[in-house]
Amino acid sequence: MNVVFSIPIDYKTDNEEDIYFLLEKLREFQYNIEKNWDSLPEEEKEKLISYYYKVIDKDFTFWEKFKGSFNLFRYTLKYGFQPVLELANEVYNLLNLISDKIERENPKYEEILEKAVKDETTKPIGNLDEFIKSLDIKTN
Repeated sequence: MNVVFSIPIDYKTDNEEDIYFLLEKLREFQYNIEKNWDSLPEEEKEKLISYYYKVIDKDFTFWEKFKGSFNLFRYTLKYGFQPVLELANEVYNLLNLISDKIERENPKYEEILEKAVKDETTKPIGNLDEFIKSLDIKTN
């Protein structure tokens, strides 16, 4: 079983309450990362960054995709759609949080963000309905 900051990634359980326990742990984990990122030791940051890139940059084979889809289907049958969806959402949120922290530590990101904020050539969208209609060529 892989463990990142004492959160089991390949968590196996027969009890629906355990999946909600894992959800709560993931939420606490995200909160702690958000609040304490700057004070985390470098080795802990590197573990999180490594985990992020392992998930994001992984080139999944057909067999891995099939196995993952089958397990998702099995867990959905076992625990119901809602808890599995919430778990997937929390893992997605965790990856987004780590991604945001990586970007914010990149000096080029801060430079680009400052330029975007100072850019006065950007025009406001105006009426939202008109903007949406302008995107939909078929209705114009």
